[in-house]
Amino acid sequence: MDIGTINPSLDDLDLEGWTLHPRFDYGADSSLSDGVTANAEPGGCDHHEDCEDGNVCTKNKCVMHRCYFKPVDDGLLCDDGNQCTSDPCLAGVCTGTNLPDGTACDDLLTCSGQDSCVAGTCTVPGSVVQKIVFSTTRDKPVPDPGTLPQVNLEIYLMNPDGTDPVRLTNNSVNDSFAALSPDGKGRIVFDSARNSPPGSPPQPRRPVLDEG
Repeated sequence: MDIGTINPSLDDLDLEGWTLHPRFDYGADSSLSDGVTANAEPGGCDHHEDCEDGNVCTKNKCVMHRCYFKPVDDGLLCDDGNQCTSDPCLAGVCTGTNLPDGTACDDLLTCSGQDSCVAGTCTVPGSVVQKIVFSTTRDKPVPDPGTLPQVNLEIYLMNPDGTDPVRLTNNSVNDSFAALSPDGKGRIVFDSARNSPPGSPPQPRRPVLDEG
């Protein structure tokens, strides 16, 4: 038992600016339970660390088995988990202020391109563009008569109205089943037989991740 907590010092007894912590339920004594949240934890405390609430923007202490908290000085740096904000403590809360648009960041997706902050969010900058990705043999020569057709699909990208088709792959094997990433990062995943032995028929292969 922490004797210094159960028999607090004069400094501990000074509760000016401190507030009874709403995280805990102190039972039938309504004078101690005012403002307690509905999902408060039962019981009191024996040590200062029993009152730790995980908020770096508050100080916490145990006085006579009761938890109290007090905001730290405004301006103390904290971290809200968003790399596109500057985070100072303000009135006991970690507040995020957006960094300037264009500030470099990393969304941890290796194939998403050069990331930067836009309106407080780490993303690939630029306006949204709608595209269709598809597979076709349109640019492959027609096999000679009597020759077993060898499927040789390639990946293309075009506008929704069919204009401006762009060929993305060009090799002697099958590239197919292409799909655009749903997060709008411009990535394309597709199946490829490019690692197959020469002359082998198209076989499903591990999808290849490529940037669009």
